[in-house]
Amino acid sequence: MMPAKAEIAEGQFVSWGAPPVACTIEYPPGLMEEIRAYACDSLLQLSHAGREVGGVMFGSRRPGVVRILTWRPIACEYAEGETLRLSQSDRMTLAVQFEAARGNPELKDLRPVGWFVSHHQGGVMMTPSDVEIYSGFFPESSQVTLVIHPTGDGRAEAGFFVREADGSMRLEASYKTFQLEPAIAPPAAAHEAQSRPNPPAPAANAPAIDAPTFKTGEPLPARERWLWAIPIALALGIGGWLLYQHQKPEESSPVAFRISSLIGRTVQLEWDSNSRAIRDANRGEIDITDGGKSSQVALSSDQLRSGKMTYVAQSSDAGFDLVVYPAKGAPVHETTRLIAPAFSAPLEPAPSSPSTQDGALQKRVQQLTEDLRRERARADQLQNLNRILENRLGVQPEVPKTEPQQ
Repeated sequence: MMPAKAEIAEGQFVSWGAPPVACTIEYPPGLMEEIRAYACDSLLQLSHAGREVGGVMFGSRRPGVVRILTWRPIACEYAEGETLRLSQSDRMTLAVQFEAARGNPELKDLRPVGWFVSHHQGGVMMTPSDVEIYSGFFPESSQVTLVIHPTGDGRAEAGFFVREADGSMRLEASYKTFQLEPAIAPPAAAHEAQSRPNPPAPAANAPAIDAPTFKTGEPLPARERWLWAIPIALALGIGGWLLYQHQKPEESSPVAFRISSLIGRTVQLEWDSNSRAIRDANRGEIDITDGGKSSQVALSSDQLRSGKMTYVAQSSDAGFDLVVYPAKGAPVHETTRLIAPAFSAPLEPAPSSPSTQDGALQKRVQQLTEDLRRERARADQLQNLNRILENRLGVQPEVPKTEPQQ
């Protein structure tokens, strides 16, 4: 069900600011309504009631002003319960999401200006895991955090958190919180509001409490207004995918082990390197039955993540059994089989002169040298990609242990 929209004047912006904060944060009311609905709707889902959600906020900034224009949800496998704590796999997914956003034509004029997270307990405050995500993925001084605390009936209390000039942050509470109301109040809430007696007048000596300052800004460009509907559809799609992943049994995740090509006697074996079983695997092996003979090929975690292996068949009927050993749980087995027309016996080479043999050997050496050069270039490219991901995720490379000399 799509969240209800409030009827507001087109082109309005709402601004948030507090005296200790050096910048002003602006956003369209409709955008905040989408985020409120996304954060509060988790309370209504029986499959994951009370689950925290989060999202990346995209927009623009200029001196003293951060403007939020759209958002994208953050995927989480919730390996540690219902709180939004990102696992290593979630961090890889978020890093890829940032890279993909750079090439997305819908976000080409926008940049990540912060993120939001919902807390169903504890109120509007930043937890240690929030600080870890904020520092690791949103380190710029102008990037902000929005914390939303659903209070029931679609209502929520919210507040922004920003870095001060010296880089410090106030974590226990926002400098100024504000209330988020659903665009269309639930019938029960409306009846309760009508039947509730008028509140007593404040005492004459009661201190005045300043309400958050909201003001209208410049109109939102027409190109960006129609983008508001995209995050809703994306959130629904990702939410359905996460629900499917949460409900399906672990053993139903295949690795798609198959024979992708056969050229002569050369068999190209492939599997899905992005499957959960492969990502979580420590090692693997392939048991081969070829022409009545059995052999085994051990695979490291890096070889498993390459997603392919080449094998030279000795007969036209060969069986392959891939066994993947995850860090937790039972091994995963998948098999495939090669059935091809009978291979013809290799012809006896005709006697050749020494010069002909030398030319063939030189040609073979040149071919092997070129193959080696290509493999080295591919290995360098994979190492560079690994270093980029490690730097983005803040993962320190493992230092090989040396055996003590005796």
